[in-house]
Amino acid sequence: MGTGSIRYRARRVRGWRLLRRSPLLWWAAAAVLGALTAMVIAQSVGRANAESARWGRTQAVWVMRHAVPAGMPLADGDAVVERRPRGLVPAGALDAGRPPFGRAARIELARGEVLIATRLAGGGVTGLAAAVAADRLGVGIPGGPGMPPVRVGDRVDVLATFEVGDSGGAEGAAESPPSGAPPSFAVAVDGEVLAVSAATITVAVDSVDAPRVAFAVAKGAVTLALRGPHPPRVGGFSGLAGDPTKPPVEADDEG
Repeated sequence: MGTGSIRYRARRVRGWRLLRRSPLLWWAAAAVLGALTAMVIAQSVGRANAESARWGRTQAVWVMRHAVPAGMPLADGDAVVERRPRGLVPAGALDAGRPPFGRAARIELARGEVLIATRLAGGGVTGLAAAVAADRLGVGIPGGPGMPPVRVGDRVDVLATFEVGDSGGAEGAAESPPSGAPPSFAVAVDGEVLAVSAATITVAVDSVDAPRVAFAVAKGAVTLALRGPHPPRVGGFSGLAGDPTKPPVEADDEG
């Protein structure tokens, strides 16, 4: 050990002894230390209060502890109640007073996400049926050549093509479309792809449109049209009014 280190330690010992022997110096040092501690705590509390004020009040919500695949019911322990800043809670979050256990996930739920009520199916519904929203029905569309490479979650329109003037054996033969209009029209719009296999594509459509889709699959050729982020312009047939065995009326062009 060097001479400098020995001298430094000796000065520290003498300073400590002097501080202990002098009550005035002792209490002065204690007051300074206390003031510094109080300042640090006040700054920490101030930052915490500022952060809380920035995010606002908190809300008790259900948060996923584990990932749950679509169609699988939530079991005890899959989700827990946590308090989150209201500014970070998504719209429609499931209230903490409504346990989600036993209800199936309509879509895949990720770990850490706030549970939204619309992402859960009703009680007793599991499997692919859990992905079907209220007022919708899941229908099967034959796959094959000419079908776009859709994926689960895609939004699609269901288009049908019939032979002009061919009734397909149904009462109330399909009327020929107006001159120049194609014999194809939408039988369902804004459907959601639920499942995809080599033979069948399952699409959730409005319950009112489901019979039209079934008729089109049985009597015509059906394909899917992918929808983009903006509603498409509808020309020619609207495809959603009247008897499903008949092409709809051609829309009038203005101007």
